[in-house]
Amino acid sequence: MKNRIIMAVAVSFPLALTALAQQSNSMAGASQTASSQGTSASDRAPIPPSNPQGFWDGDDPNVVNLVTHPFANKKYVQRHVAPIRDRINELDQLTSENSKSIKDVDSRAQQGIQLVSEKSSLADHHAAEASNKAQEAQIAATQVSTRVSTAEQVVANLDQYKGTGQTEIRFRVGQTVLSKAAKDALDEMATPLKDTRSYIIEVRGYAPGHGQAAIASSQKMADSVVRYLVLNHEIPVYRIYAMSMGNATVAGADSTAKHATGGRVEVSLMKNDVVGSMQHWRIVNSTREIHPFHIHQIHFLAYAQNGVRSDAPEWLDTVNVPYGNGSVDLIMDFTDPIIRGVSVFHCHLLSHEDKGMMAKILFE
Repeated sequence: MKNRIIMAVAVSFPLALTALAQQSNSMAGASQTASSQGTSASDRAPIPPSNPQGFWDGDDPNVVNLVTHPFANKKYVQRHVAPIRDRINELDQLTSENSKSIKDVDSRAQQGIQLVSEKSSLADHHAAEASNKAQEAQIAATQVSTRVSTAEQVVANLDQYKGTGQTEIRFRVGQTVLSKAAKDALDEMATPLKDTRSYIIEVRGYAPGHGQAAIASSQKMADSVVRYLVLNHEIPVYRIYAMSMGNATVAGADSTAKHATGGRVEVSLMKNDVVGSMQHWRIVNSTREIHPFHIHQIHFLAYAQNGVRSDAPEWLDTVNVPYGNGSVDLIMDFTDPIIRGVSVFHCHLLSHEDKGMMAKILFE
């Protein structure tokens, strides 16, 4: 029995020396590995070196381990490989996280590029819209300027009446009845005016005498002429301007002043060929409230109120007429050839319209 124990000890002693050498080499290799890892991954702690825990280094002290201890068994390999495997798993996790971060950054960059592209396209679109609107505004401003210029020209031409005919009607002293010669002269002047526009007739009565008696006498003679023109030739009253001059001085052919020597009426025909088929209307409101004047089918240029011309005439179809003998001056545009038949103009307040503030107009 003693001989067997001595032989086992003798055999195990060389084996123990071999195991110690192997452990020393393993420790040196682990130290070199940890040093290289610390160099390549300085931000992480190096793998701790394997420190042997006595002769058995964690193995159970028995005869089997005494024989096999110097050799690399499974537990031995796992003890030395586990830290490396853990570090490899950490590196795989870091690589995965970095790859995900790179993808997120790339995705955000692509989104940013796409957003910038969309913003740029939207800015280009807004710039194009602004340019189009600027052009439209310029065109509208040009049109308004043209219309205002046209309106100003029409308004300026309203008073450009030219004398196209004149006749003188003589009366006997104290008489206001028209003679046949006087009627023939009036017929010759008024007959061509049927169905025409843009004309006015000036009627001026003169009578001998002094003061109010001469004025009253000249008024009666002028009224006789106006009455004949309205009743026999249907001349609208608004186209006739009558004035009783009495015994006022008049300019003769020799440009010297002289008094009227007998009862007479001077009738002058004035035409405005520039206005054409437009008419000047003055709407007067003698009530105590504002009335909106409205006309169907046409538009008019409202260019003056209470005799004061507007700085910005407007084309309208409805305009408020001031109360208390207030007035508006309008240029009625009857030039549209499609306007035909009977139409109306009226107060645009329904209650006033229902009560009869309405009149008919015939377009021919």
